[in-house]
Amino acid sequence: MKRYHSKKSWLLVAVFLAGGYVPQVFAAPGSDTEKRWYAGVGVSATNLTFNEANLSVAYSGGTEASFRQAGNTFKLFAGHQFDPILGVELGVISFGEIVMDVNSRQSNVFTANAAYIDAVVTQPMFKNIDFQARLGTSFWSLMDNDDNEIESGQGLTYGVGVNIDLYGGDERTLLIEWERYNFSGVALKEADSVSANIKFKF
Repeated sequence: MKRYHSKKSWLLVAVFLAGGYVPQVFAAPGSDTEKRWYAGVGVSATNLTFNEANLSVAYSGGTEASFRQAGNTFKLFAGHQFDPILGVELGVISFGEIVMDVNSRQSNVFTANAAYIDAVVTQPMFKNIDFQARLGTSFWSLMDNDDNEIESGQGLTYGVGVNIDLYGGDERTLLIEWERYNFSGVALKEADSVSANIKFKF
């Protein structure tokens, strides 16, 4: 089943890339952009969906446990624009921590992280605002507070956002984005992330 989902993720990315590239065959001459590379950093509010029962059985010793999300969520990324519309992006994201409390005392902290590769399509909307959509795959892991890997896998990721040129010149932009990461793990299910990112083009 994991192999099937892996092939499905890569097939969707290929279709997404093709969909963004084909219109460029008919693009007008001189419509290319000079700044093809970019990098950025962002902070986000993330909602992690996880299986409390499975984590409790494995780590609470049979005692009733409660769970809460904590920690900072951040994202680092870099990418390349093939043309004004189509690009590819690599990045890492920390989803924060899942804190398990047993008898009202903290007993374990789980950390979720992922690396991803996405196809990114950008479409101008207004003079200083572009619409952005992404589709790709992520390689994720869930660790306990002793840095032991609980589980890991590969899953589909997708999202939409707006890229806002606040400064003029297009060298620095503000990217506001919603993303969904599908994990389909025994403990970790999915994550929804809303982020604010500063994007530097060079």
